[in-house]
Amino acid sequence: MNSSESTQQPHQTTTTMPTSPEDVKLSTGWSFWCATPGKHSTSWEMRKLFSFNRLDEFWSYFNAMKSPSEFGNCAIEIAVFRENIEPEWDHEPCSNGGRWCARLDRVTSADSLDTTWYNLVLGAIGESISMAERANLLGVALSSKGSNSRRIALWAGTRDKDTVLAVGNAFKENLRLELSDKDIGEMLFHDFESGNKAYSVIANTGKKDRKVSSKASSSASAVPAVTTAE
Repeated sequence: MNSSESTQQPHQTTTTMPTSPEDVKLSTGWSFWCATPGKHSTSWEMRKLFSFNRLDEFWSYFNAMKSPSEFGNCAIEIAVFRENIEPEWDHEPCSNGGRWCARLDRVTSADSLDTTWYNLVLGAIGESISMAERANLLGVALSSKGSNSRRIALWAGTRDKDTVLAVGNAFKENLRLELSDKDIGEMLFHDFESGNKAYSVIANTGKKDRKVSSKASSSASAVPAVTTAE
């Protein structure tokens, strides 16, 4: 990361977060990551910022970082992944699975954007997102290329159809803690084994019986397109 991009390093913000609870050890260690495009290149390189395995450590780092609403028009990606796992789609164990993504372009409230990221991170490190599938949750990420181009993602270390759909629905329910189905829109699953292609969809439009077609040929798909209705 270039010195000119140092503004994206963690810094104290005015965002009010809950005070640190008593010292609690997490079930696994986690790491914060950050990436920005190179000054003379379009490539992004993930950089580990710090690691933690206790809740008080998490709060000390999280409260010192910029919130997503403060990124402005900067191109940046932030991630929280299990310890010793790099958020790179072609590296194991990530290459064995894929990621669910949802666009946040319709989220105009700064508080809603920040709370959505806050909920997802806490759900990941607290192992509250789909407890039965938590071993397949590798990490979560948020990327921003300006106020009208934001995505939030949950990475899974499996391509098993049933597990992928369970993880996707758990991800959707976490987003629903703050966002409406209209805000979330369609969620895509990107299959890393097939070269990061997106083909599986969970539709959060609220329209019953809406059919969603696959994003790739059936020969490349391990997970069919699905529709969820209210």
